[in-house]
Amino acid sequence: MTVCVAALAAKSQAIVMISDKALTYGPMVSDTSICKMAQIGQSPWHVLMSGNVAIAEEIAMQSALLLKNAPDNGNAGSTMMPLVGMAYRGVYKKHLIENVVTPKAVELTDEEYRECQAFVSAILSPPSPGAQGSWVMKEELIEPFKRSLVALCMMGRAEKFAILAESMPSD
Repeated sequence: MTVCVAALAAKSQAIVMISDKALTYGPMVSDTSICKMAQIGQSPWHVLMSGNVAIAEEIAMQSALLLKNAPDNGNAGSTMMPLVGMAYRGVYKKHLIENVVTPKAVELTDEEYRECQAFVSAILSPPSPGAQGSWVMKEELIEPFKRSLVALCMMGRAEKFAILAESMPSD
């Protein structure tokens, strides 16, 4: 379990953040030197991290990349919140495709990967921009879900090729 706390200080002119340094994996717990806080690029904004630290750092890095194109350099909270949300959704979708949709025994071409990504986006997009929530799946359903999603995506691809073949002039 991660403990992260942030509080306004100095009459709302500062934010104080603290976190633990423990890593937990099942029943095992270890104190480490991992910092669960990170700065977003060169901005004054920082994040507190929990869960998979590598994924949290990837979200912070993607946020920093998006920040470069932000109109106000991310100085406003109204800019940062959607920006970090966009980075989170992009990283979440990438890891969902890599770890859930793509079966380990199948090597997808770049085109097939993009088709699967579009398919996942179509069925897992949030109902509205900025919508919150998460998807949870029972452990025993993950492998069958992976196989059925890839099969559906590939059946859609095969159907497109069949339609294309029907529209081609025959010799």
